[in-house]
Amino acid sequence: MGKEDKALIDVENVSKSFNNKILFEDVNFSVYDKEILGILGYSGEGKSSLLNILTGVESIDTGSVKYHYKDKILDINSCHNSFIKELIGYSTQEPSIYDELSLVENIEFYASLLEVEEKEMKKRVKTLLEIFNLENYQEKKGKDLSVGQKKRLDLACSLIHNPKILILDEPTANLDFKLREDILKYIKTINKLGVTIIYVSHFIEEIEELSKRVLMINDKKCKVVDNVNLKKNFLNFAKKNE
Repeated sequence: MGKEDKALIDVENVSKSFNNKILFEDVNFSVYDKEILGILGYSGEGKSSLLNILTGVESIDTGSVKYHYKDKILDINSCHNSFIKELIGYSTQEPSIYDELSLVENIEFYASLLEVEEKEMKKRVKTLLEIFNLENYQEKKGKDLSVGQKKRLDLACSLIHNPKILILDEPTANLDFKLREDILKYIKTINKLGVTIIYVSHFIEEIEELSKRVLMINDKKCKVVDNVNLKKNFLNFAKKNE
């Protein structure tokens, strides 16, 4: 991205180890306002651990993760948890919804956890139902929703507090081709509404479709590249790190 683009997150010289095993070494990258940053790597390369670092769930050994928000620069290791809750929405591989709650009750439950005021919550629920085409399933219990409906509901729940950044950890995992296409369409819609997205996948074709910039992860190393000849660049990067 150019100098005129505004960074929301700066990751600087981050290293992380677990049980004496190095996960990352000297990782550097930025996430810019309103972009979709793709994170690409093979299974088991630590993509989810990197997300946990970005959200403060896991600490880092060295380096820093800084957020630029509301004219402040805040370090992830020193800022309050309420700040992270306000700034970030997070959707994992498996939908985090409750079987015995209705579709709307699931959204309202997450709204209460995220301390969304009732008046704002009602407006947000209406908007999210429209965005994800869920208006006709409002009273349907979580256990009775289809796979695609559950995934859309999960995305709605992660957006109920109107976060600045949405983190998606392999959101199309275990979905068929049609449902994967649908999810990618919804992600593009969310991004057009001004939400910055960090999209994690091991499907190169999905990253190619969504992202102008890509963070590649392989064998403790990370590198940001433009989305040009992505498959070739990733395979070359992985080979160098063998």
